[in-house]
Amino acid sequence: MEKAWAIIIDDDQAACMMAIPRLFEQLLKDGLSETVFDFYNALIAEKENDTVKVIEMKSGKTKTISGTGEARVESIVLYNSKGVASEYFSVGEEVELMITVKVYEDLESLVLGYGIKDHLGQIIYGTNTWHTKQRIKNTVKGSIYKFSIKFSANFGIGSYSIQTALHDKDTHLTARVMIISGV
Repeated sequence: MEKAWAIIIDDDQAACMMAIPRLFEQLLKDGLSETVFDFYNALIAEKENDTVKVIEMKSGKTKTISGTGEARVESIVLYNSKGVASEYFSVGEEVELMITVKVYEDLESLVLGYGIKDHLGQIIYGTNTWHTKQRIKNTVKGSIYKFSIKFSANFGIGSYSIQTALHDKDTHLTARVMIISGV
């Protein structure tokens, strides 16, 4: 018998519930829309649900992590136009996204994907190093890679988060090395 997925959204509260599978009447996740959708997307991408972790950060927001862990995002830092690490930027300001990745297993191919999400958890922009022809081939266990991505913060005033994915090809739906949402 197939699993049934139900996502219930309460627009007034910006809250969301997800029940999977309906046959067992089991609620897997209840919370803000962004948190539940991150969890839902991780479950879709994974074959084994036990590789999905949801961590509550000091800010009260959640971070969803999934994947094999063969490579891991060690840090994500945003720098303002003055080169100072910051969480706040002016609209249109030039920023640099610095992502540090450590490889825990030899990999034939490593691709970094990233997305910028709005306060509802919707990805408003994203790409990966496969599409920019910057894929890393034949990584060695223990290696550390730093990815520098520069762009203009041409978003409206609001709250945004970064989502990252480490995988092997043009999409994270192939080999899911590590996916982090809600950073």
